[in-house]
Amino acid sequence: MVLAKHLFATQTTIPGVVGPAKMSEAFASIWSRLSGAKATLMLAQKIYKIEEVTLPSVNGQLRLAVSQETDLIARWLVEFGNESLPPSERSSFEAIFRQTVRAIENKLAYVWTVDEIPVSMAHVVRSTENGISIGAVYTPRHLRKRGFASAVVAHLSQEMLKSGKKFCALCTDLSNPTSNKIYQNVGYREISESKFFLFEGKNE
Repeated sequence: MVLAKHLFATQTTIPGVVGPAKMSEAFASIWSRLSGAKATLMLAQKIYKIEEVTLPSVNGQLRLAVSQETDLIARWLVEFGNESLPPSERSSFEAIFRQTVRAIENKLAYVWTVDEIPVSMAHVVRSTENGISIGAVYTPRHLRKRGFASAVVAHLSQEMLKSGKKFCALCTDLSNPTSNKIYQNVGYREISESKFFLFEGKNE
């Protein structure tokens, strides 16, 4: 791959690579051979897209998160990171708290509520003219298996489509069959796979 050879020739240090699965695999293989660095697969994901939502029948309602819920959302984001992200991609509570403040102020954080109590969350990210991504979908362990994640994703996706977006996208951990199933059930369709490799060793 031309890019890997160019980066190596210019003595560029890179921590890893993420992108379409086959391209990332090829880059990681070539970079390891050139640099002697070990390429470790940290995360494999499926990428989904939706243009028409099938709303599940789940008790509760969707609304924007409010400033009084900043601490709760920040704690949920920490738990989300601990469960779904490799250690190198996790942030401190302080950093996540600041991110949460901005997300709530910018109307990017949503919660699914039952009797006005938040039971699940999701965020909107990477907005473009035609599309937007749904991310940070999280339900605390003691509230799972009640359809809340399906509900928050489906209703938030519907809101984004009603607002004028032509599609919504989201990523799931390839090793998590539950999340892959529930998103397909509300109308998401797989369009691609991505892989994240971390490089360790001689290229550091």
